[in-house]
Amino acid sequence: MATTATYQASENTLGLHPKLLAPVSPSGDPIAPVATSPTHCIAVDEVQPHLGLKLEAHRQWNASLPLGFLWGVERVEINVTRTDEHKELVFVLEVFLSLPTSRLPVSKPSLNEEHAVVADRPTFRVERGFRDFEELRKSVSACVSTERPCSCRYCLKFVEYIRFSSNQPRGLVKRFASEEKRRRVLQRFINDFVAMGQRRVQKLGKRKCQAQQLVPKVLTAFLLNDAIL
Repeated sequence: MATTATYQASENTLGLHPKLLAPVSPSGDPIAPVATSPTHCIAVDEVQPHLGLKLEAHRQWNASLPLGFLWGVERVEINVTRTDEHKELVFVLEVFLSLPTSRLPVSKPSLNEEHAVVADRPTFRVERGFRDFEELRKSVSACVSTERPCSCRYCLKFVEYIRFSSNQPRGLVKRFASEEKRRRVLQRFINDFVAMGQRRVQKLGKRKCQAQQLVPKVLTAFLLNDAIL
């Protein structure tokens, strides 16, 4: 069961939007974006100083952020909720990162490697409202459903999930589901998105898959922006 807290916190605005991250030229190549999105040029230094120090091991583990950070996410739990000053339900996400015990290669470690230790306590926490989850879903959907949609398995997996999965922040869940039901749905949703975002899929042909660069940025911003210890 989730625990409900009664304290207040400042309003959080994410403003995730893939078109602000990496506009695409008519040839399909990314155009340098204007740094107006919280998902632009994500780095450990940009989060709170104490959190930056705590995540330094993950910078050394894999320097390719935000994908490197995303690979370090072991799981996300939602055990606590609270009501903000607008009487909106806020979900407290507890992010658990794998703890590297030796220097790893840039590529994602295989399941057989024994270099990572799962943390028994969350590395940090972050608060998100139901609307933030809805915005995350829309942003990722836009990344994988552009005017020139990609047909690789990375994009198709997201498209299938967004179209058919019941574990998503949709209007019916928001309006009619109980607080406990919403908590379970959102926890499953964010863990599914993280797992799908961690994948790397080889793209055939000359055109690169832009979503494999954009989606990790969106997910990293969702998990890191305004993070607290």
